[in-house]
Amino acid sequence: MKNYETYLLDADGTLFDFDKAEETSLRKVFLRHALPFSDDTLARYQMINREMWRRYEKGEIERAVMLPLRFRLLFEELDLDGDVEAVNSEYLSGLGDGCFLLDGALDLCTRILASGRKSYIITNGVRTTQTKRFHASPLKPLIADIFISEEIGFQKPNREYFEIVFSRIPEKDRSGMLIVGDSLTADIAGGRNAGIDTCWYNPAGKTNDTDIRPTFEIRSLDELTARIL
Repeated sequence: MKNYETYLLDADGTLFDFDKAEETSLRKVFLRHALPFSDDTLARYQMINREMWRRYEKGEIERAVMLPLRFRLLFEELDLDGDVEAVNSEYLSGLGDGCFLLDGALDLCTRILASGRKSYIITNGVRTTQTKRFHASPLKPLIADIFISEEIGFQKPNREYFEIVFSRIPEKDRSGMLIVGDSLTADIAGGRNAGIDTCWYNPAGKTNDTDIRPTFEIRSLDELTARIL
């Protein structure tokens, strides 16, 4: 793998341990609202949430509609009574407190900066949540900037999202850029749409049964760190 000059890094599931933050926040909110919470509750929420984000990536649903709708659907499925809007709001706030880094994330960003290169965060996450978490994390002094779809007006994998990112960073040589992310449909497809190389972070060794092909695939962030000279 060649040495890239610019690294566009996904946030959730790539740098940040979203699963841990998600479960921690959900558990606290449900307890606060005296709602029953179990592994099944978490699993059902995650299934609904994945479908909502898939629809959002495809432009089928607005973010403002999608965020509370996932809890409304969960409450209907589990026959729960509660203030959906309040639960959603408190959950998002709790996510922002969940500043858990994945193994190798700090080392990767440190190596990129030490090598004289730049890294940026590209995320479809919620603005308030991502901003709060980013500013509280040890990654902040290592990352040149963060680009949040909610602020940009387009989301990954849309080409328009990346065109705006490119217009706001000083680096212009796309052949020297690499997107690193765990999502084939958002990160890797986004790189394909933008015409830049991609690295699929696939720690679980999932089978890629899509037509979306990354330039590289890694099982750990350390694999990528070791290649940056």
